[in-house]
Amino acid sequence: MDRIGGVVMHPLLWSTLAKTKTGMSSDNTTLLAPDAVCDRPTFVTTAAPLTGSPQSTTAFITDWSDLLFGVRQDLQVRILNEAFMASNLQIAALV
Repeated sequence: MDRIGGVVMHPLLWSTLAKTKTGMSSDNTTLLAPDAVCDRPTFVTTAAPLTGSPQSTTAFITDWSDLLFGVRQDLQVRILNEAFMASNLQIAALV
């Protein structure tokens, strides 16, 4: 547990978890997360997947020191300047 990093989740999941009640009859106190999760920083981003409803989506808790990602090299961007875009003062790009 020492190497486990922050929790990454979608904002809708975060707000749903923040509003979750204990479930006991006539008890409206908010359900607290376990200590192992409370001690971790929480990162809320719309880049996290939202599959269906907030109750059925995913949060990521992992050892982020093992994360490996790639960076695309030789990226080419071409700006389109067709007339239909000029009327809205917008540009389009092909990547």
